[in-house]
Amino acid sequence: MDGNKSASGHNNTFKYTLYGALFGCCFPIFSVGFELYGQQLGFSLANILLVQAEQPLHWVIDTAPFFLGFFARLAGKRQDQIARINSGLEKRLRQSNALRQIRGEVWKMKSAGDIEHVSEVLKRSLDDLEIPYAYCGINLVDFSFEKPMVQYSNAAKEGKWMQLGGFEEDHVVFQCWQSGVPAYRPDLEAEDPHEEREQLGTSYGVPIRSVLDIPFSHGTLAVNSVQQNAFSQEQIKLLEEVAQVLSEGFRRVEDLRALEKHNGDLEEMLQQKEVLLKELHHRVKNNMQVMMSLLRMQIRRTDEVAKLPLEDALSRLRAMTHALEWLHLGSDMGKLDLGQYLARLVEELQSLFPEGVELQIERVQLGVHIEQVVPIGLIVNELITNALQHAFPEGERGLVRVGLSQGGMGELVVEVVDDGVGLPVEKKDGDGGIGLTLINSLAAQLDGRLEVERLQRGTRMRVVCPSVLAAN
Repeated sequence: MDGNKSASGHNNTFKYTLYGALFGCCFPIFSVGFELYGQQLGFSLANILLVQAEQPLHWVIDTAPFFLGFFARLAGKRQDQIARINSGLEKRLRQSNALRQIRGEVWKMKSAGDIEHVSEVLKRSLDDLEIPYAYCGINLVDFSFEKPMVQYSNAAKEGKWMQLGGFEEDHVVFQCWQSGVPAYRPDLEAEDPHEEREQLGTSYGVPIRSVLDIPFSHGTLAVNSVQQNAFSQEQIKLLEEVAQVLSEGFRRVEDLRALEKHNGDLEEMLQQKEVLLKELHHRVKNNMQVMMSLLRMQIRRTDEVAKLPLEDALSRLRAMTHALEWLHLGSDMGKLDLGQYLARLVEELQSLFPEGVELQIERVQLGVHIEQVVPIGLIVNELITNALQHAFPEGERGLVRVGLSQGGMGELVVEVVDDGVGLPVEKKDGDGGIGLTLINSLAAQLDGRLEVERLQRGTRMRVVCPSVLAAN
C-alpha cells in the first residue's frame, strides 16, 4: 500500500515535468509561427532560421521549455513530499486508533472472561496496523506446574480465536518471555534454529516461513506468515506497543480475578457470620425464656411481700428480650427505630397494669445506635414500672403517658408522666430503691440525666440523653 503511494508520487513528479516542458514548447512555436505569418513567409526550416537570426529574442523563448520543466519538477517534488507526509500521518493515525481500540476494550473489562472480547479486538487491530500475518496467537506462561508450561490460543486472519489443547512445555516461548526481547525467525527454510518449521506446518496446514514472538507480562504475542522476511522493523515496533497493551489487559484480569475471589470470600464470611449470629440469638433467647419461666414459677410459689422484686426482675428480663428480638429482626444493623421498639414494649407492659389504669405512648420515629437500645429500653421499663407501683394505690384509676421526642439540641428525651398521688414531699428527687438507682446508672451510661418534676397531680420523670440519635 505504501509502495503504491510512493510510485504514485514519482509519477506525479514526472507528470509535472512533462507538462511543464510541453507547455514551454508552445512559446517558441507560436512566436515563430506568428513571425512567419507577419512576413508572409512559408513554413520551412530556412525561413525559421532566418526569422530567428533577425530576432535574437527567439533564442531566449526557445529555452522556456527547459526553465518551465525545471520549475514544474520542483513543484512536483514538493507535491510528492506533501503526499508522503499526509500518507505518514494517516498511517500513524490508523495505528494510534488501533492501539486505542485495544486499550479501550481493556479498560471496559468488568470480569476476567472479558479478555476473550479483547482478543477479538486485537485481531481486528492487527489488520488495521497492516501486519501481514497468516496466524496470530497468545501464548500464556503458567508457573503452577513443576516446570513452566505454555497454553496456546490462536486465530487465522479470517478465523476465530481457538484454544489449542492443554498446557505444553515450550522453551522457545519461555526463553523469549524471560528475556523480554522479541524473537524473530525471518525465514525458517533458510534457518530453523529451534526446529519448529515442520511442527508449525503440521499445526497450521500451510508452510510457515516467518515467525515472530513479542514478549508481554504473561507470555508472548505470536504472529507468523507464509512469506519470508514478512515483518519489518517498523512492524515489530508496532507489535511491541500492542504487547504493552496486552500486558495492561492481563494485569487487569489478575486484578479482577483477585477482586472476584475477595468478594466471594467476603460473601462466604458474611454467610457464616449470619449463621453464627442466628444461632447465638436463638441460644440467648432460649436462655432468657428459661430464666423468665423460672421467675414465673418462683412468683407463683412466693407470698405477696416477696413477689414485687421478682416481678421487677421479670419485667427487666422482658424488656431485654424485646430489645434483643428487635436487634435481630432489624434491617439496618447500624440503627433501630426506637419508637417502634418502645411501642412494642409498652404493649407488653399494658397487660401488667391493673384495671382502671390506662397506658398511652406518644412517639415519633427516631433512630438510635444498636448499642443504646437495651439501656433505653430498661430505662423506660423502670419508669413505667415505678409509676405502676407507686402512683396508684389499690383500686385507684388513672393514666400513665409515655412520651418520646427529640429536643431542640438534638438530644433524646424520654418521659413518663402519671396523674397519680405523686411523690411524697419528704422524698428527695432521685431517691428511691433499686429501680431509681438503676435508672440513674443507665442514664449515666448514656451520658444522660434523670429529671423528676412534681406536678399539681402526679409526677413527670424525664431522662435526657444527648448524642445518642443516629443520623437518618
